[in-house]
Amino acid sequence: MSALANEIDKVSYYLLAHGRSTLREEDIREATSSSTEYDAFAFANAIMEHDLPTALEVLADLKFRRTEPLLLLSEVIRTVCDMRNVRRLTQEGRAAADIASLLHLHAFKVSLYQKHAAADTDARLEEALRACIAADQALKQSPSGYGALETLVCSL
Repeated sequence: MSALANEIDKVSYYLLAHGRSTLREEDIREATSSSTEYDAFAFANAIMEHDLPTALEVLADLKFRRTEPLLLLSEVIRTVCDMRNVRRLTQEGRAAADIASLLHLHAFKVSLYQKHAAADTDARLEEALRACIAADQALKQSPSGYGALETLVCSL
């Protein structure tokens, strides 16, 4: 969030320095930094969307920045578990607002999970959870850890 605040500050100062108060698209391109850095959420989202090339690209960036593999895996496990729970509650006929309240998730996240979980089967989500457990075990036995995550991505 602080990166976003910094970029907003830069654009604001840029406008003031040019004696303007109205923002244009060109101002954003001129004054802000483009960032291709990823985080654990981007990694989990790429996996959730079954986007293998993006998941591997994100993982390569996170590996380059030496992001802790266990942190990445925990985000993926949380995503898979949340999707599984949202799918089951949706199948039981629960409304999205009820699911959000029960699972302590934001309503937008519930709708996103419902969309992706509808495209998956119970068996597929269970398989993903088993693959996460196997990756967790491999991570705890491997000196580098990233190999276990690459295997996980390719297995999903």
